[in-house]
Amino acid sequence: MPDDHHAHTGPNLTFFGVGCLMFRPVKAVSTFDEWVGYVSKGLNSLAAITNLHLDFASDTELVGPPSAWYPDSGQISFDLTIPVRLQEVLYPGAHLRTNTETFHVDARHQFYGPVVFITCRGSSSLETEPAHSVIVVREFLQKELRKADEPLALTTVGPSPFHVNMILCANPDLKEGPPVTANLVPDKAYNEVYFTYQSDAFESINDALLYVFSELEDEFSLFYHFVRQRNERLHAASRVSEQADALISLHRQRGLRGKLRRVFLTSARARDLVLDVISAESAQRMQQIEGAVELQDLYEAANWNLFRPVLERQLAEDFSPVLRSARDTATVLEGVRSIEFQVVVVAASTLLGATAGAIAALLT
Repeated sequence: MPDDHHAHTGPNLTFFGVGCLMFRPVKAVSTFDEWVGYVSKGLNSLAAITNLHLDFASDTELVGPPSAWYPDSGQISFDLTIPVRLQEVLYPGAHLRTNTETFHVDARHQFYGPVVFITCRGSSSLETEPAHSVIVVREFLQKELRKADEPLALTTVGPSPFHVNMILCANPDLKEGPPVTANLVPDKAYNEVYFTYQSDAFESINDALLYVFSELEDEFSLFYHFVRQRNERLHAASRVSEQADALISLHRQRGLRGKLRRVFLTSARARDLVLDVISAESAQRMQQIEGAVELQDLYEAANWNLFRPVLERQLAEDFSPVLRSARDTATVLEGVRSIEFQVVVVAASTLLGATAGAIAALLT
């Protein structure tokens, strides 16, 4: 469990939200030391941040695409002060109820990617919406990092915040069973999860909070991994849909020039479209097969499965109808092109045949 003593919010109640926020050096980096240097310098440059801690092992490596590398393990934590007057203008039109000006940010880099827990320090009102803390922190850091003369940016993976409010509280009467129990309460807006812990099992509510984080971090890391893969599937489906639209536009062109373009240019495009559909379908199947194994492994070792249906829906979401439509478009239009090509060939043969006969008559 990470050594952290800054997330405590009060003696009886703690509110926290979760999201996926990643610090990314604007300049290209090639080593982990470079990455840490940019992140440390950039965060230290913000006056609103205090108690900054970067906890990474000496063998930490960068993973992910080069344009958005992140560490494969480790932790970044800090306190962040955002006055209420600033919170009110960060996200116009939203009624953000954090009920605090001080937040604790705990960014954990797990196997499948980063997860950030944000705690509303000092808030004890049951009207607190801890998921709103993720919005406030996200908007504030993005704005301040853009203003700072430091090459550091904050990127996010949605949904950030994850659509749930989380509350931790003690139950002195709880003496048996697991040290922390979780109860998911559905809500019209954001669902709520109440974590209740045995007072005798932890020295403080902060220790109980860190225990909850350690139980949730792998689940949310996998969730946001599934979100990134889902976004990849969406991008692939959008790309083939655009290709199909372009192919349709070519087939709608009128006149002799349009006919010639259809006959001689669209065959290769239709073939490329089908190949891209096949690639997208293959990648989609592999992601879902591997994801099913990852889900099984995760929940075999987990004490809770609070958000399993959410992860399963994210994994199952594909864009097969879009891919099938693109494939059907390519198949149908290639059939039309093939018929037109045959007509052109017959016409050309007839024309050339008549010309050859005339030339032969003149020569005899």
